[in-house]
Amino acid sequence: LFDWDGVGVRPVASTQILLRDYKTGALKAPGMADAEVESVVTEALTSLGYGVCVVHIVIGTKTGHQLPSISCVNRLVRQFGRRVVPVVDACQGRLQEGSVQDFLDNEMCVLCTGSKFYGGPPFSGAALISNNHAHELETMLATNDQFRRLVETSKLAEYFDAPLMSDMLPGVTRAIQKSREPTLSTVRAVCLRWTVALHEIERYHAIPQLQLDGIIREWVREVRKLITDLGTPCIQLLCDENGETISSPGHSTPSTCSDDDTVMCHKSDLDKELDARYHPGKGDEVVNTIVSIALKQGEKNPTALTLNQYKLVHRLMAMDLRAFAPQVCQRSRLPPKCIERLLQTRCFMAQPVTIAKDRHIIRVAMSASFAWECYEQERFFLQDVHGTVHPGIKASLEDDSILFEKLLLILENWQVFQE
Repeated sequence: LFDWDGVGVRPVASTQILLRDYKTGALKAPGMADAEVESVVTEALTSLGYGVCVVHIVIGTKTGHQLPSISCVNRLVRQFGRRVVPVVDACQGRLQEGSVQDFLDNEMCVLCTGSKFYGGPPFSGAALISNNHAHELETMLATNDQFRRLVETSKLAEYFDAPLMSDMLPGVTRAIQKSREPTLSTVRAVCLRWTVALHEIERYHAIPQLQLDGIIREWVREVRKLITDLGTPCIQLLCDENGETISSPGHSTPSTCSDDDTVMCHKSDLDKELDARYHPGKGDEVVNTIVSIALKQGEKNPTALTLNQYKLVHRLMAMDLRAFAPQVCQRSRLPPKCIERLLQTRCFMAQPVTIAKDRHIIRVAMSASFAWECYEQERFFLQDVHGTVHPGIKASLEDDSILFEKLLLILENWQVFQE
C-alpha cells in the first residue's frame, strides 16, 4: 500500500502462525498456536524493537476454526496496550449474532463481507474500526505532516472511493481524494452489491437462535452420516476433534484415528461435540457450518489425490459428464439410468484446500440462504419437527446424497475421467 522510501518509516515485517502441523495436517494442541502468537508478538515489541504489532485474527478458517483465540489477543492487549492492534478477519461470516459489535466495542478492527457464507454478490467487502481508532487516525492526519503525506501517496484509493468512507473520517476522505477522483459507477456498484448482501444478512439473523442452532446441528449430523454410510475409503471425514470423527450407528469403524489423520473413526457423543461447537463459550465466536472431507481415487488400494487432482474433481463435479456414461457403465454395478442421472447433475462444492505438506481436502458447507430456506420450511409445515429430520434438511439431503454418489463415481472410475 505504501511507498516507504524516504519517509523514515520502518518497513512492515510479517510472521505466519500455522493452525496445523505442517507435516501431518493435524490441528495443533489447544493453546499451542496461541503460545506461538504470544511469543512472536512479545519478541517483536521488545527485543526486535518494533513499535506496533497488528494481530490478524481469523474467525472461521476454511475448515471452520479460529486463530488466535480472543483470550490470547486480550492478554497481549493488557500487556502492551495500544501497541497491539487486533484486526478480526470475519470475512467467512460464520458468526454468532452481535459478534461484530462486540469486536468493535473491544477496540478491534473488523474485516467483513456480504458474500461467501451470506451468499451476497462478490466484492461486497467492508473494513470497520472503532470510534477511538477513527479519532486516533483523524488526529494523526491533522497533526503529523509525514503521516498525512504517506496516506496521500498511498494506494488506498485503489481500494476505497472517497464517497464510501465514513463521515467520521473526513481527513482520510480528503487524503484519498487527492490521489484519485471518485468513480461514480464504482460507488453505485458497491452500494448495489451491499444492498443485495444486506438482504441475505438480515434474513439470516432474523432466524430465532434456537431454531438456527438446531438447523445447523442437524445438517452437520446428517451430512456426516451420509458420508460414513457410504462405507468407502475414497471419501473420508477430516478428523479434527481430538483425533476423532463421527461414525453412523451400526457402521463398524476404528475407535481412534491412525497416523493418517483422515481415517474414519467413531465418536460416541455427537450432541456433546456439536453443542460445544455451535454454542460458543467465552471468547469463541465462530459458527462452523463446514464439513471437510479427504478423497482417494481407485476401487482397489485407493490412493490420496494430489492438489491438481483435487482441482480436477472440483471442476468435474460442476460439469455434465453424460458423455462418460458408457465407459462408467462397463465398470460400475449401478443401473445405467442411475449412472447417467448422476453424471449429468452439476454439483457445486467449495474449492480444495491444502492443510499440510501434500495433504489436501475438499469441503461442503451450509450457506445462510439454506438456513433461511430450512426455517421457512419449518414455518410452512407448522409442526413440531423434534425427533424427526427437519423437513428443509430432508429435502437438502436428497441433493447432498446425489453429490456424494457422483463424487464416488468419479473417484472409483478415476482412470476414465483423468484420461
